[in-house]
Amino acid sequence: MVPSRVLELFDLFGVIIRNDHFVYTSEVDGVEMHGPTYVNKDALYPYTNEISKLCRELAIRSLYYMGGKNIDCVVGPEKGGIILSQWVGYFLTQLTDKIVLSVFAEKTQNAAGDRFFVFNRGYGNLVKDKNVLIVEDVIHTGESVRKVADLVRQYGGNVCGVGSLCNRGGKAAAHIGVPYLFSMLNISMQSWSAQHCPLCADNILINTKFGKGKECPAPDCR
Repeated sequence: MVPSRVLELFDLFGVIIRNDHFVYTSEVDGVEMHGPTYVNKDALYPYTNEISKLCRELAIRSLYYMGGKNIDCVVGPEKGGIILSQWVGYFLTQLTDKIVLSVFAEKTQNAAGDRFFVFNRGYGNLVKDKNVLIVEDVIHTGESVRKVADLVRQYGGNVCGVGSLCNRGGKAAAHIGVPYLFSMLNISMQSWSAQHCPLCADNILINTKFGKGKECPAPDCR
């Protein structure tokens, strides 16, 4: 599946929302970021046929990029990564004629507010001594997949690489600390800190339906 077809699917289901004012969930060095474009991957997940096609392509590309025949387990960060992990693990099992496990890492935070991932349900034991592919829907800062990769290694797993539906942050494997990173679609999106945001300067209301805008307390947010 070529990037133009992926972009066509994203546009068809309203995944990429343009020309608005968003506050992104991901921060850069602890700084909240604003921008005019948002990738609403949740709009795609209800359509199982399209998601399955994309995940089959992720599985095929993992075979090409990182010797997918050796992958034993697929790990996804919650929540979207849970769905991707299931589908990609399913297709890798079909394509390699071996059992490929699928597990997920869950988000949590400590008393100080530091956010990180954990394995519950005994999943940590399932990645031990396994070759692991990490899957993600949208990569922005790359922090989520980096933390999941660290978690896999903590439990004795070998991280083979990361596959994603969309890389909107221009991140490479070296940024995340993994051997390989491949994405179905790479897009460039502008972002600014609130202090330097031209949308704020022009008094354009923050979209409160997506990202951190949902937490916006200001009366002039929409």
